[in-house]
Amino acid sequence: MSTPKKGEYKRVTAKTPGKTLKKLSFKIGGIGFFLPITPNQPIPHKPRTEDKQKYLCTQKESLCFTVTLDKINKRKGKRKSALSQKSFTKASAQEIFNYHGLDFSLLSGQKHLQHIVGFILGGNHDSTNLFAGTAKSNYAIRDKIEMYMVSKLSRGETDEMHLNIELGYEGDVDIPSVLNYQINWQEMHNSQQRHFKEIFAIYPLSNTPFDHKQKAVLDNVRKLSFESQTDL
Repeated sequence: MSTPKKGEYKRVTAKTPGKTLKKLSFKIGGIGFFLPITPNQPIPHKPRTEDKQKYLCTQKESLCFTVTLDKINKRKGKRKSALSQKSFTKASAQEIFNYHGLDFSLLSGQKHLQHIVGFILGGNHDSTNLFAGTAKSNYAIRDKIEMYMVSKLSRGETDEMHLNIELGYEGDVDIPSVLNYQINWQEMHNSQQRHFKEIFAIYPLSNTPFDHKQKAVLDNVRKLSFESQTDL
């Protein structure tokens, strides 16, 4: 994956037959699922103080990370650290949102400092792997990506899974507007290796929950993708 240029907003969109613009949620086996774009979504402004460094997401480059069962097992049952995320970023997620002038009438609910590569997957617990976002975007990463990878590897269905992550930025702001996750792995079926790929878009400013209806759709698309691969 290419490294996003400063000011580049890497959001994938599509129009419905009725010309309504929607944003990508995930794409699996050629099937894309899109969500409505929240009207009047707030856009953070560029920090104006000299002390802005502590409020930034320090990770700008694309990331490649291999997840294995060994990495997962080493993290199971462990606390993230005696040090909180705030000790690395020097500010809470709420303070980061305040600092960037975000409209809380549009962004109600909790804010989290969250990991780009999940801690349970072996991701670093430091400022290079943290960004501020809504709690709902944090849960979306956990429920769509992390728990699925943990399940696959724990059941021995594959030995390793590869994550490629792009961070997209809007304007000259240092909070990511979108994180594009691509998961690649191989499984053996009938003595043949099959390659699987999934793409997810996570929006740190989104207040749209990943609810049971979306989970049912995701589970069904994964099942269809698996069956189409094994029938080859």
